[in-house]
Amino acid sequence: MADKLIQLARKKIDLYIGDLEIENSYWISSTEKMNEIDESGDFCYDCAKKKVEELTKKLGKKIDIDGVKLKSDSIICCTQCGKLLSYSLTEEGLQSELEHFIYLQTDDTLYSKREAYQIKKILDCYEGLL
Repeated sequence: MADKLIQLARKKIDLYIGDLEIENSYWISSTEKMNEIDESGDFCYDCAKKKVEELTKKLGKKIDIDGVKLKSDSIICCTQCGKLLSYSLTEEGLQSELEHFIYLQTDDTLYSKREAYQIKKILDCYEGLL
């Protein structure tokens, strides 16, 4: 029964999300030691590309844009522009996001496609635990 409810909720959320484009998460790395900089964090591709160009000019070192994180304890947004990025929640992240929506949400209204995407990620994680 819970499976059917999750599937129904997922369908309704997908309809609401519609054309929301969620980009993969990228981060900056180098095969050389990069003690001069601390560029930890997640970036959308455009911001990562700009940051790499800036750091390459500044440091004169080969700097790369690397792939996608698979699991996170919270939502992932670009550290530069704030754009929502693709992610999957860990069990700890599931608990944190559930608390956020249960205790901080004062009504049942979805205010944005971004919020609907966050709820979808909660359902994805929850469904994976069943």
